Amino acid sequence: MEHTKWNRGGQIVNYDKLPQELESQIPIQNENDDLPDKVGDFNKLRDILSRSNTRDAYCRSVLYFVFTGRGIVWTVKHGDNYLLLLPHPNIIGSLLVFFPFATDASELVEQVKALCNCKSFLKEFQEVLLARIPESIAEEALKKAARLHNSLCCKLEIVNETKLDWGYPSYDVQLQKLINPQGGKLKTYRKKIRKFCDLSIEVIRPKDLDQQELRKAVIQINKNWIRAKSRGGSSLQGRGISLRELIGPYQTLARLNSDITLAIDGLILKRGGAYVAFSFWERPSSGDIVSCFAALPCSYEKGLSEYLYYCIANCLKSEGYNSMCIGGSETASLDQFKQKLSPTDTHRLHTIKLSPQNQDSNPLSLTEFRY
Repeated sequence: MEHTKWNRGGQIVNYDKLPQELESQIPIQNENDDLPDKVGDFNKLRDILSRSNTRDAYCRSVLYFVFTGRGIVWTVKHGDNYLLLLPHPNIIGSLLVFFPFATDASELVEQVKALCNCKSFLKEFQEVLLARIPESIAEEALKKAARLHNSLCCKLEIVNETKLDWGYPSYDVQLQKLINPQGGKLKTYRKKIRKFCDLSIEVIRPKDLDQQELRKAVIQINKNWIRAKSRGGSSLQGRGISLRELIGPYQTLARLNSDITLAIDGLILKRGGAYVAFSFWERPSSGDIVSCFAALPCSYEKGLSEYLYYCIANCLKSEGYNSMCIGGSETASLDQFKQKLSPTDTHRLHTIKLSPQNQDSNPLSLTEFRY
């Protein structure tokens, strides 16, 4: 199956070939110039991330990184810890760098120094963004970087996140609250799921479908959701949203589902002969918070999104889990919806842009990323 193509400067780029193209673009290593390692063993990455102490469940999830990087992940080792590098899924020529082992500002700055040692690799990207940095760490790191101005070869700047899922806070929710909703905060949720509990909706697990039928279900739901999203009066393109951004993530999840090393699970809702919603998540290696991705209904039908989360919570609770991370949001409306699920923990995250101190003379200066 050929995946999404996009146009950049008149050139069509095939996403299926991206891993090979990126690999071929990595320059020959120079003396005192480190290169990241391309991840080929997701089990090994899963073992690495199991040692992270971050409170952000997504930053402990192999599936999150493989999903966000569309199957491409590099690592940079710093002592006993690791940085994770991915191509930005929505911005050509942009690199995302994650720090699952940076628990304070000092550790973050030290790991940024290790990143800056990968000079020739970084030169292949127009932009380098430090991703999902907890708010308190981000603000303190900028102060620390300013004090280290002469010894740090780059400058750091917090930028607004507009493309990815931490533009608004990431939330953790308790499963029991969604299964047995009590109190005023969940009044609307309680009312909406009651309607769907009386309908004959089938809950299907991805493992019960062959790969072809699974992709069919994901594509059918995704297309109907895009149609619903397009009925807002203005075009998606006019709102700065590309079709690739809406289709790519879910095609990737359906494709990755066959890789058992990622510990992917999920569910699909079917009403009559039509698939109406799906969700995927990663089973953690221990009794940890479950990282839940892509809870997608086929339309804006009132109550369908709430019922989807109700079904997810039932499945996970029956398997012995207590909490799940439902991630953040790109839009205010989605953030408002997630707040209505009565989250128990809130993670405010930032994006930090990394730039060379001296654009003209610094060897870290970023050049155009070419295919």
